[in-house]
Amino acid sequence: MGIVVPLLPVYAHDLGASGLYIGFIFGAFSLSRTFFLPYFGRLSDRKGRKPLIVAGLFCYALISIAFILSQNVETLIFIRFVQGIASSMMMPVIQAYVGDITPPGREGLIMGIFNMSMFFGLSIGPLLGGFINDRFSLQTAFICMGLLAFIGFGLSLVFLPPIKLERVFRRKREPATWRHLLKDRVIAGLFVFRFAYTACIGVIWAFLPVFADSAFALSSSAIGVLIM
Repeated sequence: MGIVVPLLPVYAHDLGASGLYIGFIFGAFSLSRTFFLPYFGRLSDRKGRKPLIVAGLFCYALISIAFILSQNVETLIFIRFVQGIASSMMMPVIQAYVGDITPPGREGLIMGIFNMSMFFGLSIGPLLGGFINDRFSLQTAFICMGLLAFIGFGLSLVFLPPIKLERVFRRKREPATWRHLLKDRVIAGLFVFRFAYTACIGVIWAFLPVFADSAFALSSSAIGVLIM
């Protein structure tokens, strides 16, 4: 996902997108995630983790091709909305999967390592995308994004154990209801923190590349370094 961060706002701006439409492009991704994250998370509790992870990665690979074929801002908004759905199939499910296989008493360490790998990828992605765009083309960057997603799809398909071997013990009881979660002060506090944190990230990722390109004429590689 990080590969397109320094490229997509500038690409949209070059297609004639105003600030409002650039906001729509990034907001469409987050909006679809908002609606589908709880659904896919609950579905994975009932049906298993592997099918959703594999399907989400495969969809990400296909979406990369759609980026290459897009010709206008409206198409980009739609593609980003679908990409958000694919992301919803993966992120909460992967985090839950990590929780399933974590030994008791090591939850903080394992989740810390998992988040380190995720943010390392989000750091390297913009740098990689900017370099590829400068040396080759924007289409090549999208191809690389799709190739990485397809590699992840293949690895997950082969190496993740089948559903019947997944260590999901909570299927013996129904997951907690929304009403129960909303009454939990810790969950509410985490929700508010994550909302504020990601709102700031959304503003920076959507408009910092455009500002760097239009005001300072920075190369894609330099914008990638800035985002990293």
